Amino acid sequence: MTIRNNTFNVRTKGRTWWKYAPAIYFYPVTKGANLPDTNNPVHKNILIENNTFFMDVDSVLRAESVDNLKFINNKIYRFNPNISLKANISETEMGVNQTLKLNVEKSGDVIKVLESLPGGPENNEGSQSNVLEFKKSNNVVIEGNQYDDGLKKNILIEGMTENNYSLKDDLKVLNSRQKLSPDEAVGKINYVSTNPDVAQIDADGMVTAISKGKTDIYAYYICNGRIIKSNIKTINVADKKSNKLGLDKYVYYVGEEKPYLVVFKDDEWLKQSQFTLSVEENEYFDIKDNKFTVKKAGMQKVKITIDGVTEDIYVISYKPVEEIKNADFINVENPTNTLKITEDQIAFQRRGNGEDLWGGTNKLSNLVKLSLDGVNKDNFTASIRFSDLPLRMQGNWDSVYFSLMKLKDDGTADKDNYLSVGKRAHGNGFGVVVERNGNGNELATEKSEENSIRDAKFIIEKQGKIVKLYSDVNGEINLIHEQDVSYLGDKITLAIVGWNADQADTIVKASEFMLVEGNKDNLKNGEIHKFTEKYISKPNVDTFEPVHVENNKFKIVGFEDYDLKLIIEKDGELTFFDGQYFTINKPDYYDIHILPYSKDILYGPYGVVGLLNFEHKEDTSLYVNNTIVKDGMTIDIPADLEKLQIKQGGKKDALSIAGKDSVQIEGKTIKLNRIKSSEAKLEKISTSLKNFSELKDNLFIQTETDDKEIKINVGASENTQKIKLEIEDFGKVYESENGEFTLPIYNGVNSFKISAIAEDGKPSDMLRLHVLRHRNIKDGLKSIKLGDESIQIDAKNIDFKDKYSLSDLTIIPNDVNAKVDHITRQENGNEVLVIRVWHENNYLQNIINITLLMFTIRRWLISTIQKERILKYLSMKK
Repeated sequence: MTIRNNTFNVRTKGRTWWKYAPAIYFYPVTKGANLPDTNNPVHKNILIENNTFFMDVDSVLRAESVDNLKFINNKIYRFNPNISLKANISETEMGVNQTLKLNVEKSGDVIKVLESLPGGPENNEGSQSNVLEFKKSNNVVIEGNQYDDGLKKNILIEGMTENNYSLKDDLKVLNSRQKLSPDEAVGKINYVSTNPDVAQIDADGMVTAISKGKTDIYAYYICNGRIIKSNIKTINVADKKSNKLGLDKYVYYVGEEKPYLVVFKDDEWLKQSQFTLSVEENEYFDIKDNKFTVKKAGMQKVKITIDGVTEDIYVISYKPVEEIKNADFINVENPTNTLKITEDQIAFQRRGNGEDLWGGTNKLSNLVKLSLDGVNKDNFTASIRFSDLPLRMQGNWDSVYFSLMKLKDDGTADKDNYLSVGKRAHGNGFGVVVERNGNGNELATEKSEENSIRDAKFIIEKQGKIVKLYSDVNGEINLIHEQDVSYLGDKITLAIVGWNADQADTIVKASEFMLVEGNKDNLKNGEIHKFTEKYISKPNVDTFEPVHVENNKFKIVGFEDYDLKLIIEKDGELTFFDGQYFTINKPDYYDIHILPYSKDILYGPYGVVGLLNFEHKEDTSLYVNNTIVKDGMTIDIPADLEKLQIKQGGKKDALSIAGKDSVQIEGKTIKLNRIKSSEAKLEKISTSLKNFSELKDNLFIQTETDDKEIKINVGASENTQKIKLEIEDFGKVYESENGEFTLPIYNGVNSFKISAIAEDGKPSDMLRLHVLRHRNIKDGLKSIKLGDESIQIDAKNIDFKDKYSLSDLTIIPNDVNAKVDHITRQENGNEVLVIRVWHENNYLQNIINITLLMFTIRRWLISTIQKERILKYLSMKK
């Protein structure tokens, strides 16, 4: 079997419950469903080559019990990678020799993985979307295949050894099914400067100004043979460096306790009267008379003016981040996302499915422990209020309790040893549970008047080994139970517990927690504890420092849980980096400013001055657009690029390539593969029936219009080459450079697939427009006229009165879009007019027959003349 030169599109839509649903699947059906060993496979001699796979989900190939299978020279891509690149740079004005970092935000989709199978009988965890999978097969060859980013580049080998297969592709071998993450959605990002004479950009996005002028810089990514570009940043390079004032520092910190800048110029301290500060935007702070009033933490550009000369500096404002956390006495075991703890209330959803503390199963979520640290555990009283307590319901297990529990050595609650007071639906009145070593005993007050109570306080009073349990309803305190709790030991905790969710109100609501030393009488003077507390949040960092990685690359350690922004400052030159890594030009002392962010909140700043040293090794390789090239090599470049960036050793240069497909550099021939742009975007859709202010994947129009045509005007981005419109139901394709179309619409659903075609000839953006036309089609005829005379619609015959002909007949249908034609035929010696009404959908709706009374004299004359001619002809024959 040979499978060659095919295109496979494997979608998530329509995926059934089948355990495996790859693009290609070899699955032998054997007796008992058992596969033979690798020496005696079922399927043999299979070649799969030069195919293209677009994968949304699942594997490309799974083969079970095959021999001599070759999977070679295939291309495997994601179905819709949905790549987006956004470029940012801190400054667009640079001075010669200045360096700045082009930061790129990248996003995209990876191959999908079915965690569970949709609606099927097979009990399994679903496909893991490994690229290739083989089971009990022999003589398998995998080589020469191309793999996209965002795939799970794994090959699963089951029941086989290394002798059974040959793998030359860069895939990870798995011997068991594992839940591994796909590769990163966006792999290698390329950078380009359109005018490398002015500024060059390296493989890490570092921009170095070379000479005065202007250049555009951007990032791009090649995916599935297409080029995806970021937005363009235009860089202007001036003759000299930007630090005109010669300040000692260009990055400053301010805070509530430090509202003024300390500025040095040429090693001399400047008084506040010697400079002025101003800010165009005041998102982070206000400035008045050089004094900063901090609004929130962040970094902002500020203008400083000295002796009439103005320059930009950066000011980082620090404001303590005040956050809320659970009070120290609260600890929750097995929390769920329904747990909500505020200053004055603990609330969570009670859960069923066998959750409770009864007996030995002890499966329970949201067990809220309230620590007794700080009080005498042999002489205390605690109380808490519950709202929305369960109502009495026979056979129902909804329960809420205030508990005293034993603690295990590891600090977790011992769910087999506790004493609880509260309310359960199946008990009469308030209830108590005593459980010792997993053996429980339920008690109740047997007061039916308590069954309807939804709001009550419960009190636990411990004096030595004796605990008294009370209820408090509207200030009326009643003893419920007294218990010796020697079995709980000395390590104990209070707890809030609840389970089952069969009643309407299933939220446990606890509030007004009090804990005092002594008996319950001391509650009168006690304070209600707050369940949360405010604190100043700081990064949990003991030390932070730059660590050398390789060459001139360094890493900031100590802030692994934060998103970092870095500023490297040296002699008035600033270089900005996103993330933990940064590079420097040469070994020296540098000011390193560290800004740790979490969820867009700045926790900092931090600063360090350090000697950054590294061994500089001259790289003599020839780099063309950051790629080491060899003779005869082909490099991919944007089609509109007119100059190449050349670097060898310390020398940087530029080479014009306008109109060229290859170049000679240092005796090497370099071929240029110019990739046309894939940029094209639909921006607006207007029609003769409706305009759309927002574009979605599917647009809908409902109409009863009589118009049989719709005018569609499609607006697209400037770089869109043309608009393609397809009527897939009829296999019709239309193209337009100006996006204007006039198309027929029929009664029913009319669907138009509209695509923006990019410079590379492929669609880059697509949507569907659905016109649902529900027009009332009218049957029959509106009028019949013979000359100026009207004929009854239901007439059985028409008399032409020997003065009219068929050309004098006018027939008008009831429906404005219907067409009428007519024919005549002989029927029983009469001439009959057959009127046919064709409606807009080309279905014949009406046929009307009318007998014609016409041309009587002419018909007799013609008949007589014909008879004479026939007789004459016959006599001549004789």
